[in-house]
Amino acid sequence: MGAPGQDRDVRLDMLRGMALVIIFITHVPGLVFAGLTPRAFGFADAAEAFVLLAGLAAYFAYAPTFLHGEMGFSRMARGAFPIFTRVWQLYITHVALVLLITGILAYAAQRFGDPDYLESGGLDILLSAPADAVRGIVTLTFLPHFLDILPLYILFLAGMPLVLLALRLHWLVPLAASLALYGWTQVTWVNIPNINASSVWFFNPFAWQVLFVAGIVMSHLGATGRLDGLFARRRLVRAVTVLALGYVAFTFLAAGPWRQIGSLANVEVLDVALLPLVDKTNLTPLRLLDAFAKFWLLAVLISRTAPWLASLPARLLILAGRHSLPVFVLGLVLSTVATVITKETGYVLWVQALVVLAGVAVMIGFAGLLDWQARQIKNEAAARAAQRAAPAATAPGSLMATVAAEPSTK
Repeated sequence: MGAPGQDRDVRLDMLRGMALVIIFITHVPGLVFAGLTPRAFGFADAAEAFVLLAGLAAYFAYAPTFLHGEMGFSRMARGAFPIFTRVWQLYITHVALVLLITGILAYAAQRFGDPDYLESGGLDILLSAPADAVRGIVTLTFLPHFLDILPLYILFLAGMPLVLLALRLHWLVPLAASLALYGWTQVTWVNIPNINASSVWFFNPFAWQVLFVAGIVMSHLGATGRLDGLFARRRLVRAVTVLALGYVAFTFLAAGPWRQIGSLANVEVLDVALLPLVDKTNLTPLRLLDAFAKFWLLAVLISRTAPWLASLPARLLILAGRHSLPVFVLGLVLSTVATVITKETGYVLWVQALVVLAGVAVMIGFAGLLDWQARQIKNEAAARAAQRAAPAATAPGSLMATVAAEPSTK
């Protein structure tokens, strides 16, 4: 992580790209390839990484206006305007996405005579109580299955001005407030209502905000140089790394991914019943520690200048991560289509492999198109700037200066 204006840290883009691929795979029920994703090897999965990385990126996108100079109403308005503009865009995107995916699943249910397409996604309420469902979609109190990450990000962005204002006081202020809210949530399990079968948001925002805020604070510490002092303390870094490795190994033993092999189904190294609850909705401490441990290891073990970051697979993941939100939305649509395809073909392995390869290829291709469009816009803006500067060279004063600078031919 670097200060705003420094070269982009491609490690963050790569991790986001990797998270996008994993989320796409895990959102297609029944894929054997889901057994190769992080959720099979520990407590935390790609969702934690996606939220933490979103906080890291949001800081560099929106913090500078809030953190530099005197904070008056004008500066606050200038800082908040792009944030709330983004919130509105994401809200419209979410509503449209729910309708699009509902249309895909409704067509599949009718085409193949299988109401489970709507029921498994919690969308059958659109048929039984359409008025309640539409009202819930608009008010974010009806979040169908797998369509609950964007609303989470919407709430986090909406609260970001408060986090940044607290950050002006001291980096410990927003972190302490976030941890206090997280702790209160672990005791009360307070959540936002959801009119689907779960009755609450699958990702409890009062708990998951701790990852987003932690990402903001980490970016701030990196941008202000405070992390340099931490990583300069070699013994401390080694000690934390050893602890993180130990904890990740513990979560691996607890998750027991080898039990997916038939002959090892009953082999259990740790008695999971003796562990505290590992709950994804409320991001219980065991999951949270796993997410932070894995992120620490990635930050320490992957150098910013690692040669393999220039390899083709890494560059493709970086490309997807650079446009994470639009690629994420596309991935949700593709995973819905893939769900229908794999189910109707009987979960044949070669079809699953083809679906995964095609889906990832489309996501990366879309990211490439967005990247090309961004370059075109940048080049056009540069050309317009050059055209505006051109007349100044022919102004009288400039012309006389040019003539005076010409060598005499007499």
